[in-house]
Amino acid sequence: MNEPKNKVVLDVAKMSSITFGLNHVLGKEPVLSLSINDESIQQIKGIKLLGTITDDKLSWTNYIVVKTVNGISVIKRCAKWCRH
Repeated sequence: MNEPKNKVVLDVAKMSSITFGLNHVLGKEPVLSLSINDESIQQIKGIKLLGTITDDKLSWTNYIVVKTVNGISVIKRCAKWCRH
């Protein structure tokens, strides 16, 4: 691999891409073919960024499910201490 002048080296194996949009605009399976130095970049359907989970349809369903499960878990743990 040629080292650039600014010493920045891209690790394509750790890269991924996501296309945000609605089904009726993008189609059911939008395909975005990206590559760097003839290496393909993986396309993903969801991402967790700064603790927030979102998917390619900009739906918060996964985030809400995770937070609900975590909340139920906390309630169950606290219930043990609140029994009389």
